[in-house]
Formats: sequence, structure tokens, C-alpha cells
Amino acid sequence: LTSGSFTFKEGRFPEGFEQTTEITSPGMSMLFDAARLSDELALLKEDISDPDQIFTPIAQNLEWEDTYTTTLANGIWSMLRRKSSVFDILESIPRSHHAIYSVLAEMLKNGQIEK
Repeated sequence: LTSGSFTFKEGRFPEGFEQTTEITSPGMSMLFDAARLSDELALLKEDISDPDQIFTPIAQNLEWEDTYTTTLANGIWSMLRRKSSVFDILESIPRSHHAIYSVLAEMLKNGQIEK
């Protein structure tokens, strides 16, 4: 999906919903986390404001230390090497905008890519 909305609701899963992992976090905690991520995303978008922006990799190979985001960083790196825009990356990689903007911001900060 390229857009949508969600709601937090505690209780039983709807009939026919395939549950693979139980959600144990309280709804209010998830709501606060979502609000925090939304605020952080707004700040990230101040530095990367143009969705048509195409970033250029500086090095031949990506150097990435955060093991939690390595797969995402490699996916973004691959698209950047093909001259994809931020918009293209957001539309193609099935991760949150916050996660994608965070990785792009880290790549910029560490000198991996340039505008």
C-alpha cells in the first residue's frame, strides 16, 4: 500500500485475521510512539524536503554499521545507484517513511551520499 491509515484498538482480532505474532504492547504506548515518530519524520523532512531529490552515492560501496537497518540501507543504496529519487524509494521499499528518511539522513550525515 502506498497510503492509508490505522487505528489502535485493544481486544480480540477480527474474524479471519491471520495473526502470526501477538501484539503485547499497550495501545497507548503504541500511540505515543507513533506520535513521536511523526514528530521526528517532520524534522527529517526539513533536511530532505524535495521528494524528487536524487542523491548520489559518494563511495563505490556502502559502509553501514547499524545491523538493525542494514537490509533497508542496502535496498536504498541499490536504488540510489540506479539514480532513483526519494519518491521512488518511498514507493518501492515497503518500510515506513520514517525508517527510509532516517537511513537517508544517516547516509547524508556520514558522507555516504550527496545532493
